[in-house]
Amino acid sequence: MAAVPSSQSLTLDRLMSIGALVVLGAQAAIDPRSARLASSCMAITALLLALLGARLGNAHSRIIATLAAALVLAQQAALPWQLSMTLALLAVLGIGRVLPAQRLAPSCWAKGMTPIVWILIVGGVTPFALSTWLFAAHPNLSDLTSSAFLQVPRIWLVCGSILFAIINPALEELIWRGVFQTYLRPLWGVPASICLQALSFGVQHLHGFPRGAMGVLLATVWALMLGFLRDRSQGLWAPFLAHVVADATIAILVLGFVI
Repeated sequence: MAAVPSSQSLTLDRLMSIGALVVLGAQAAIDPRSARLASSCMAITALLLALLGARLGNAHSRIIATLAAALVLAQQAALPWQLSMTLALLAVLGIGRVLPAQRLAPSCWAKGMTPIVWILIVGGVTPFALSTWLFAAHPNLSDLTSSAFLQVPRIWLVCGSILFAIINPALEELIWRGVFQTYLRPLWGVPASICLQALSFGVQHLHGFPRGAMGVLLATVWALMLGFLRDRSQGLWAPFLAHVVADATIAILVLGFVI
């Protein structure tokens, strides 16, 4: 676990960590293809925060700001979300190899314990919640159902769905419960770190699945549960397994519109 910062730098580090998450959230509300200027402003702001953190902050705020900036910059190319997350994580890992002070702590990807009951509870609510949202809100999913990735033979759709249900949870857990929650905790304490990562994760679903205001609320509440599970299990294996259930449900629901 990362060490607790001194009281002299705590306020600055807290401000930088919040600023980085706010910029990341603002980027989630922007389509870089139709709002290039606003998206570019977010990228510049995120980069400045990362540079400020590298100069004035400690390891906690530096790593949070660097990962947030990497995510914002990766999204400028309007790449698939999973590719953006992969590039951002690789960038942070690469920086850590060059600058040991910004190397991620092993606790970011520790396996931890496997509390079966809690995994079943957290994972088990998602099929009901997602199905209820889909059939009650009647969201416009045309951007998903018309995607070129879904215009392939059924066997490839099934294989792709399986990969999605494994890769997407792994990447999102590494970023939000692995890095963000780990480095927010020394700055804000356990309850606040869980809440902050959950809010950041929820906002990313503004145009995702689930989407809209209700989607953000659902994703935030669920991320609170994942954050609690990560803290209780002291690792990522438990929230990852619960997340797989959710993303498998998403894949099945989306395929239901295509097949």
